[in-house]
Amino acid sequence: MDNWERLSRYELTDAESSAAVQVLELLVPQAVGEWTRKPIRDGYRIASLNALAEIVQADVASLLANVDTFTYEGALWTSAEGTVRIAQAAAAAHSVPVLAWVHEDERSCRQHTKHGRPSTTGDKGDHTNPDWEFEYYLEHTRPVHELLRQWCGHRAVVFHERLVAAEREVHRLDELLARALGELRNSGAATSADVLGEEHERDRVTPYNVRPLVERPLTPVEIPVRVVYRRAWW
Repeated sequence: MDNWERLSRYELTDAESSAAVQVLELLVPQAVGEWTRKPIRDGYRIASLNALAEIVQADVASLLANVDTFTYEGALWTSAEGTVRIAQAAAAAHSVPVLAWVHEDERSCRQHTKHGRPSTTGDKGDHTNPDWEFEYYLEHTRPVHELLRQWCGHRAVVFHERLVAAEREVHRLDELLARALGELRNSGAATSADVLGEEHERDRVTPYNVRPLVERPLTPVEIPVRVVYRRAWW
């Protein structure tokens, strides 16, 4: 059995193959490594071990331990098993762009399952059927999304979902406040609406002011004087 046949013994599922390709194309430049279909299906050609180690934040030799590999034309070739291991390590090391891609792809799938999309073949007419899109999503796309989430890790997924939820909630509340201020102006309370709008913008929490500001203690002369008036007791 030659080297190519030896590396071709390990086969991936369709979901594993699609997930690995997406991660590697998203995170690893072709000058560092390249996914291949020939001569190895789902194999991986590593041109720079050091550069790949920096990306996956792990020792590549340890990562590919007990995986079929061989060197050819100055590059290290690995079987599909090695491809998956590299993709898993890259996704765990850089979960933010991977989860962002999953989120955007799910939004696209949601639109397709509602309205269909332009058909690339004539047998489905001008647009695909939403029912067909949903079946395709369940069978092919969702397993890829769930596998990518698994590779990124539970902590990264929870953090990303909380971040997305917070951003969406801020956007929703901004729209709700704009409607409320509009109703105030229409009811004759334009001044109050302007004051509330200015306060909302002025006191907005941003990445630039979210950190607690640690200041030195005030000297006695810097402490503002507070005058408290009370009724005479006599």
